[in-house]
Amino acid sequence: MDFRLPGVVTLTALNGLKGLKLAQAEDPDVILLDIVMPAMDGYEVCRKLKEDQRLQTIPLIFLTVLRTDPNSSIFTPV
Repeated sequence: MDFRLPGVVTLTALNGLKGLKLAQAEDPDVILLDIVMPAMDGYEVCRKLKEDQRLQTIPLIFLTVLRTDPNSSIFTPV
């Protein structure tokens, strides 16, 4: 997915372990976190972030698709 927000640097990781390491290395302003990920799920990443005194105040946004049924989600084009 391509995120283009003027003046915003977007960093991505393909699994929870890499995401945690990236957060530790980069100290982001906000984290968009999926619940279902390989290597370490979003709940475990969240627990690890909250255990780290330097990272525990970073706002987390959980976003996930737990169902693949197209009728289970709502999308409104802008």
